[in-house]
Amino acid sequence: MDRSTAKLRILLILLLLSSKCVFFPLIAADSLNYDRLSKMPIDDLFDLSESYKNKNLLDSSLGCYILLAGRYYDKMPSTEKYLCAKACKEAGIAYYYKYNYTKALDFLRQGVKYCEENDIPELLPSLYNNIGCVYSSLNDFRISINSFEKGLTISRELNDLTNEKILLTNLACHCSNENIKEKAELYNRELMEQFGQEDSTITFYVHLNRGWLMYNDSCYSRAVACLNQALDYARKARLAVAHESVVYETLGALYMNIPNKRDSAYYYLKTNCTFAQEHHLLPNLRNTLTKLAECYEQDGQKDKAMSYKIHYWELSDSLLDSNKFNQAKSEHFLYQMEQDYEKIKRLNQETLEKEEQIRTSRIQLLCSLAILLIFTVLTTITIIQKRKLHRAYSDLFHRNATILSSEEENRRKHARQEKELEHAKEVIRKLTIEKDQIQANPLVTPENERADSIKTTSPNIISDEQRKSIQARLEEIMENTDEVFDCNFSISRLSELVGTNLHYLSQIINETYGKNFRAFINEYRIKEAQRRLMNTEKYSNYTIKAIAESVGYKSHSSFITLFRNATGITPSLYQQLANQQKNKEQ
Repeated sequence: MDRSTAKLRILLILLLLSSKCVFFPLIAADSLNYDRLSKMPIDDLFDLSESYKNKNLLDSSLGCYILLAGRYYDKMPSTEKYLCAKACKEAGIAYYYKYNYTKALDFLRQGVKYCEENDIPELLPSLYNNIGCVYSSLNDFRISINSFEKGLTISRELNDLTNEKILLTNLACHCSNENIKEKAELYNRELMEQFGQEDSTITFYVHLNRGWLMYNDSCYSRAVACLNQALDYARKARLAVAHESVVYETLGALYMNIPNKRDSAYYYLKTNCTFAQEHHLLPNLRNTLTKLAECYEQDGQKDKAMSYKIHYWELSDSLLDSNKFNQAKSEHFLYQMEQDYEKIKRLNQETLEKEEQIRTSRIQLLCSLAILLIFTVLTTITIIQKRKLHRAYSDLFHRNATILSSEEENRRKHARQEKELEHAKEVIRKLTIEKDQIQANPLVTPENERADSIKTTSPNIISDEQRKSIQARLEEIMENTDEVFDCNFSISRLSELVGTNLHYLSQIINETYGKNFRAFINEYRIKEAQRRLMNTEKYSNYTIKAIAESVGYKSHSSFITLFRNATGITPSLYQQLANQQKNKEQ
């Protein structure tokens, strides 16, 4: 037994019941004057369509609805647009009951488009309900449930109780049939609370839906109990006989899936077969005949199965034969209406322009999405690169800070050692001079000896002792004198502070440090700038320009270039990293 096929057939019957729609026999179309219809005002054409519908001249009404739907254009009055949208809805419903689901869906969707473009919300609940019924007939229950939910939302916004009840009933049935428990329980509860008091059929659907839920969970005994409650309620409330037939058919399908309950399956299926024949419920009878044939075939009784199949085929043929004559007479008229509808669609330039605009918008949207994607990728790459660069700058900052701290410590240590060494040398020198004077010539004084040595030394040659003395004095001046941070500080002024001539000083700087005076002085200034940028307590309010001027640079740009060449990062970033380090330490 194919459970999904059985449930689909039952569900289609319930959709008909919930929408309170009945099948009408197709009646032959009147002899219609096509030219007269095409020239008829829209209001009169709609009234004519409704009159054909009320007379059960369904093919004639369908043709008029198709012609009316095709006469839509953007600049027509809003009242006529409403009639065109309603014609789309009626044509879609008519095609649905003719089992032409493709055209039904085309007209229903066109109706939704007209309503949404022209602010006609009152037709949308019915349109979405019928779209859901079409998808349900195609066994696509997920889309049908989505359509029903859209219609339910709009019907509640409009306080449209009639369509709200129909949509709630369809949602409760579909969610129960698909075993979507949370939604099924919600919609069944809302259906009972809002409409259970005014419509006796609601209680029947609630019991039936619960039976479906139990059936899907293989809780067969509880499912049977719920279905029997639905059957009892249908009898007591004297509901339409189709309700009782649906329960018989569902019980028969249920017992077919329960082991050792084949007799019960035959009982309910045969009961429904007799019941449907007595009340002329031909769709129910056809479904039941199919199940009986399947049941006998599963049990190996091929003769009985074949007899029910033949009965099913005969019934199907009789249903089809009753419509063939009317269908043949109305085909030409419907063809003319459809051709005219397609012609109007092709000639409607404004509609074509809108479609072109939609295509252009889609291309633009895709391009925008592509640009957004590229921008997102580039932004992500940029952020990653910035983070890497920030980490590299942070490493450079810490490395420079470490080097600066190490140099200061080495300088202090070296100064102490030099001082101690000079003191020792001075003591030894004095002792040596005194000793030599006593032994050699007591009349020679240390001052005379120094004078003699200076006289014998060439003015262009610096002795090692003089070099060391000048270098020591130079480093002392550079480390302890703020005058070097004056923007007008020069090598002449430095030679005066050191106590030597400019030539000696320049020679010592070039030979000892391997650089000229400007590079030598810049090194000290840049290191002092590093110290001040790291001293956030004292210099946190200083701008980079002020820091540059405080260490002797008139040109802001020159300071930035020299600082970046020396440290690898700009002064502003150096200051920022120093502030971050301070915040972390705090």
